[in-house]
Amino acid sequence: MMNPIMYLINLIFGVVEVLLFVYIIMGLLMYFRVLDTSNEFVRQVYSGLSRAFEPVLAKLRKIMPFLSHSSGMDFSPIAFFILLHFAEYTINWAYMKVAI
Repeated sequence: MMNPIMYLINLIFGVVEVLLFVYIIMGLLMYFRVLDTSNEFVRQVYSGLSRAFEPVLAKLRKIMPFLSHSSGMDFSPIAFFILLHFAEYTINWAYMKVAI
């Protein structure tokens, strides 16, 4: 049985990962003109997700410039996914070490 606090932490990580995935997919769909950017709902959702993720992604791009603009693609979201998984695993590992 998992500790409720650890369950909440894992849930938060999961929600952040899903929202980041939605942000990436929306960006691609808007780039290829599948989503209409004049739609108010689409614009508000993308704007909110952008305000949430761009500060972190911009710092990743600044720290590791080879992740962006090297091949015309931005790999900073992938690096952020890896960092999220690493942080989640580390927190779970630390909890298991302390709980035993």
